[in-house]
Amino acid sequence: ATAGGDPGVYEAAIEEDFMAFTVDTNRCAAAPGHIIDSALKRVDNAIVLAVGEILGGAKQSFAAYGLAEGGMSLIALGTDAEVAASGCEIANHPEIISAVRAAAEKIISGELTIPDPMFQ
Repeated sequence: ATAGGDPGVYEAAIEEDFMAFTVDTNRCAAAPGHIIDSALKRVDNAIVLAVGEILGGAKQSFAAYGLAEGGMSLIALGTDAEVAASGCEIANHPEIISAVRAAAEKIISGELTIPDPMFQ
């Protein structure tokens, strides 16, 4: 987790030949063959949900927006065309994409519950 230091991590991944993940947006093109996937924070969706709560009368909004709420995603959870065009290494591993999508479906449906430490 480097935020502004991400380009240095991508450069090091190429130079030292290791794999990395990115966060927030798809940065796979920054280090082709070295970035597995990107965890996508869907702040746009979180803002819409929070504003909706406030407009509905809530004095404040505090919530965790995950897969089920559309607050988080992965490149691997996009359409097949989006994954193929992503430049992410995950695109070369359809069996892993299938497993990730199956797990995400279970989380979204509530069949698989992941405890949120913010609410414990």
